[in-house]
Amino acid sequence: MKLSVGALLLAVGFNFWLAPRWGALGAAAAMLLTELLWLPVRFHLARRCVPVAFWRSLGKPCLCAAVLALWLWCFRHGNLLVHVPIALGLYVAGLFATRAVIVSELRELWRALRPAQPLAFG
Repeated sequence: MKLSVGALLLAVGFNFWLAPRWGALGAAAAMLLTELLWLPVRFHLARRCVPVAFWRSLGKPCLCAAVLALWLWCFRHGNLLVHVPIALGLYVAGLFATRAVIVSELRELWRALRPAQPLAFG
């Protein structure tokens, strides 16, 4: 999940740079550029911690980003307020469908982020 935060920040930066200039094409290019640039970083950092298979850690998110980019390319002249959320939904659904994100891992992350004791004020 820490690796995903870095990719998210990179994607947001590229989108702020490319989307205003080229609209949906810029958004699609930003997502592809993010995946291509973050790919070696993610793989290197993941391999330092645990042995990770290439397909699960890198190939699946790139495939899902390609679907997102294809959606934005096909509807580049449409309303961005409609097509960008649909494309992001396709990306997230693709991550779950290819099992790049597993629900049990999200539950463990949620448990790790929640405080053990409720905060007491007063």
